[in-house]
Amino acid sequence: MRNKMTYNLNMPKQKTLSKSQGFTLIELLIVVLIIGVLSGVVLAVLNSSGIQQKARDSQRKSDLKVIQAALELYYADNRTYLQTPSQWRIAGTLPTVYPAFAPYISKVPKDPKPAGTYNDPCSAGNAGYLYRSNGTSPYNKYVLTARMELSDSATDSVCSSVPNCSSSTVVGCNCGAPCYGVQNPN
Repeated sequence: MRNKMTYNLNMPKQKTLSKSQGFTLIELLIVVLIIGVLSGVVLAVLNSSGIQQKARDSQRKSDLKVIQAALELYYADNRTYLQTPSQWRIAGTLPTVYPAFAPYISKVPKDPKPAGTYNDPCSAGNAGYLYRSNGTSPYNKYVLTARMELSDSATDSVCSSVPNCSSSTVVGCNCGAPCYGVQNPN
């Protein structure tokens, strides 16, 4: 005999499972990603040159530290720094002018946005990394300089505040331009 199913019409219908209210993790991640991209685009449009200038200035500071580390390695082996008694040298030419310096640095960094001439680190329009040592032997003092694009970038080591710039043995970088300088740690 067949079972007949009887239906009770007075019985309430069972509720079917419905989707829970809220967002899934994927939906939330997509929304956060879209907001991040939009805010990045807005920031880039509003201050793209300022961000790029600050990034290039940070790169310049980092590059000077790399050159400085190579100069200190050279000094540790030779007990003297590279000689430039009367003029500035473009840091990029140091391994060429002083072949003995080449083993201490594989490649001298270059300014991320070079412009102008390289004869004075503080003149407007100049860019690049410049090196100068004292004119007395042994050459025990030096200054490395870079022209910054933003004056705020040079506030922690303005050329005019670097002691070797204002000393009588290493001169020529005492200026108020956004010029960043480092010197030998001795």
